[in-house]
Parts: sequence; C-alpha cells; structure tokens
Amino acid sequence: MADFDLSLERNQYAAGETAKGTLIISAGRGLQLRGLKFYVCGEEISSITERKEYGSQAFALPTTYNEFNTFFYEDLSAFLLKSIGNTIIRSDDDGSSNRLEVPKGVWKIPFEFTIPKYAYESYKGKYVSIIYIIIFKADKAWGKDVKEKIPFSVFNHNTMPTDDNIKDWGADITVEGEGINLRLYLEDSKNTFSPGDTIKGKLIVENSSGGKSIKNAEIILRGIESTYASNSTRISTVETYKQKVEFNGGGEEDSNSAPFEIHIPKEAKRSYKAVYSKYYWEIDAKLDIAGSRDLHVSTNIQIV
Repeated sequence: MADFDLSLERNQYAAGETAKGTLIISAGRGLQLRGLKFYVCGEEISSITERKEYGSQAFALPTTYNEFNTFFYEDLSAFLLKSIGNTIIRSDDDGSSNRLEVPKGVWKIPFEFTIPKYAYESYKGKYVSIIYIIIFKADKAWGKDVKEKIPFSVFNHNTMPTDDNIKDWGADITVEGEGINLRLYLEDSKNTFSPGDTIKGKLIVENSSGGKSIKNAEIILRGIESTYASNSTRISTVETYKQKVEFNGGGEEDSNSAPFEIHIPKEAKRSYKAVYSKYYWEIDAKLDIAGSRDLHVSTNIQIV
C-alpha cells in the first residue's frame, strides 16, 4: 500500500517569491510509478458558452468554447531524484515517459520554485480564470493511479505589463448631443493610476440647447473584463464605483463646470493583458438632461 501527500508552506505567495513544499510518499513495499509527472504551472483559462440555432426547427443547443494558455511551467521531478537517490527516475527509450522506483519506506521530498516577477495575479472572473497549481501524477504498476494536486494563489504588487492599446490620451475629451457639449477634463494627462489613488478632474458643460436643463451628473468608474475564446468575445463589467457631481448655478446656464474626485479602492482589481483576456478600467461621465437622452463621455484607463 502507498500513500501520497502534497503540501505547501502557505497557500498565497507574492510574485518573485520562492515557494517551498513537501511531497511525502509512504510505500508499504517497493513501488513502481510510470508516466510520472511532477510540476507547477500557471494557466489562463477562458470559457464562453453560447446557444446556437440548428436546423429548420431553430432549436438552440449550448456550445462551450475554451482556451488555455500556460504562462508559467516548471518541472519539479529533479527533486525526486535528489531525495530518493540512486533508485531513480529513468525515461523510456523514446523519452516520452518517466518511471520511478520507490523503495519501501517513508520518503519526504522537499521541493521549491520561484514565481516569476511579472506573474499574473490569481483571478476568477465571469469568463476567465488565472490559476496556479502543483500536480503530481503517475500510473502505478499495480493499483489505482496517483493524482495529487494543490492550488495556491499569487498576488503581484510589481508594475505589470498592460495593454499597449490604451494610450495616454491627453487632458480632456468632449462629446456633443442636442445642443449640449460635455467635456471630461482630468488634472493629470495620463491613463495610469494605482489602487488607493484619487482621480481628480472637472466636468464642463456648454448648453446652447435653448432651454433644456441638466438634472444631475455622475462619474462612474468601471472595472471591465474582456475575454476571448474561439472567435467569441465577452466584455463584462465586474466592478462599479459612482460619484455624483454637483454643478454650481442653474442647470440652464450657457456654461457650467464642476470639479470631481473619485477614489480608487485599494482592493480594486489591477489591470492586466494576457493571451485570451484582459482587465481594464473606464471613467464614464454621465449627464442626465431633462426631456432628452443621457449624454456620456468616457475614456479607458489602467490601474497598476
């Protein structure tokens, strides 16, 4: 009889940190393991389900599209060789499969690995997950196959590579609708902020509509997940923070301006860009106009 136990010192690590753990193999008698794999990996997994119509009856069946991206991988099998010694791992002639002969006894196999400095943070979103996992699996010559795995999470306070398509866009953006101009002006001409920062700016309204009044205005900060899988894309708002804006003077004046501040929570999800997904932020200024549709002006930013 054989028992296997896989453990880590902790279940959360910082990017760039060295993680340490132990694999314990308790063999009541000599043991042969075949097709051996012992490794740690980080994966981006996107999964999108659609309902498509088929045939003349136009009935809909769900179809799920998946994409996998392994952005971090390290083989840990060398630690078995180091701990168990000359009884060793050996490969098949074609190198396709490893075998391990484990003598009777209790074998404690310490292992370690370093998480890359720019590793993505662990994340479970609507259509994408970023996970880290250690896996030990093998076929036993006699008995049930072995598969031990242990997940762990990673956080990263380093400045991550983000989306190059989101550029520094300048100090302000203007949109016009039905005789009203709405201008969103930020104090800093940049698109990159950090958790805990306060975004400061001003809303400027030019009203030449001839009588339409402004009911209220609002600044909305949205965290947005964009996921891709097999030509299907999903864009979902994950986080939303709102701040009302108070204008001075009457709502029908020719020109109104109002300063605003909106705080980025320290727990806000940081922006990233991977192979099949990205996470970015949007600042949206919304103007509620009496007797007319709302007016919006927005821009994308990154929180790193």
